[in-house]
Amino acid sequence: MALGFMNAVFKVNNTIAELQERKNGGVADKKNTGVSPLLAAGLLFNAGALLLEEIVPHPLKLLLQIAAIILMLSGVFFTVKKGIEKNI
Repeated sequence: MALGFMNAVFKVNNTIAELQERKNGGVADKKNTGVSPLLAAGLLFNAGALLLEEIVPHPLKLLLQIAAIILMLSGVFFTVKKGIEKNI
């Protein structure tokens, strides 16, 4: 499910790049557009952990939330890194 969500983020990023390409008339760099899919996957994991709060045991919920935090932090890092590289 997370891979499907990340694939959807990639498609949205490519669509944004194509629209920017049409707007500017030049070729947009598809590598440096949009948000990192890791951030989206982290948010999805966190939402899943919160939804399953009463169903799954506490250690599993804690593990899901730790994984979500790691994914979100790395996603924020890569998103900021892309933005800095794009502006240089």
